[in-house]
Amino acid sequence: MPTNRRTNLLQNDHRFVTASTECVVHDDGVMRRFVFLVVVILCLVGPLAAQASWRAVPDPSARPDVPAVTVRQDIDAKTVILRTWYDTWNGHRRAMTILFPRAAENTGQVLPLLVAAHPAGGASTCVDQMATLAGRFNFVLACLDGQGDSTRAFSYGAPGQIADLAAAPNLIAGRLPGMKLDARKLYLVGSSMGGTEALLVGLRYPGAYRETVALDPITDLGFRFNSLPLVRRNQLEAECAGPPTLKGQCYVVRSPMAYLGKRALGSAVLSVWYSTADPVSGAPQQVPRFLAAEQPLMQPGQLRVRLGGWRHGALWDRADHRAAWLIDLGLVPRGDLPATTAFQT
Repeated sequence: MPTNRRTNLLQNDHRFVTASTECVVHDDGVMRRFVFLVVVILCLVGPLAAQASWRAVPDPSARPDVPAVTVRQDIDAKTVILRTWYDTWNGHRRAMTILFPRAAENTGQVLPLLVAAHPAGGASTCVDQMATLAGRFNFVLACLDGQGDSTRAFSYGAPGQIADLAAAPNLIAGRLPGMKLDARKLYLVGSSMGGTEALLVGLRYPGAYRETVALDPITDLGFRFNSLPLVRRNQLEAECAGPPTLKGQCYVVRSPMAYLGKRALGSAVLSVWYSTADPVSGAPQQVPRFLAAEQPLMQPGQLRVRLGGWRHGALWDRADHRAAWLIDLGLVPRGDLPATTAFQT
């Protein structure tokens, strides 16, 4: 190629850089102008289209907003259920279920509160064996449907969802007929994704509860991303509008590892349950790494660690395992429920 011809080509090179793409296009005269324009458009629009595709992933947990009504029902001789609603941080109207002892209704009695945050894609425990425990053992149990940025049940620590969970005790207190909540006994529990959210509430809103119980939590969401089942990975990617390689900050703010530090006196007790047999929470980069960094910063009594050998999620799914943390919280007297889960403190 003649020198002057090559010089002209180099002078006509155009470089276009987007957030995730760099395109270099050679403009070689009139005959290539059309191709040139097409490539430029693709370079500029491609990343935006890809981002839109993440947002467009169907949410298998999607539900229409519920009506703003409250329905009371006796579910047994001792327990009442309220099927009610709440407005989420982003304006959706989601279901909230509250259970309480029938004998306490309209008596002015002061009761403990347990709020339950569900695992990814799952339902709350307010509709199974847990429901009858509220009436049997004299506490209030509440479950919120949840709401992430773009999904309902795959919120994965969305800041708005964490704020909703932190505000739940005041909301629930306003719906109870003739009862009060004991401010010294406000508890939040969750497993897996719900455990992550319970831990985030304890770290970010230390005055919202007396104790937050994180069962099998994820403490580094970005590290967990690639090992998630496909459906959950797609939903998390939709929540953050991209994977950790492109939207790293979104994963950071949803990870308890981002909130390490000293805690003021009176902050919520952080109760962390994890298993050496669990390759998810028990992975060295997850709960063990979080505890190694946080424990030296904690004052006595601010962190309670429970270590065992159960499978991931068993503390939530199985009634005999579930009894362990209910007894540990003091909501259920020891010996009143079969508890087969052994743990170290």
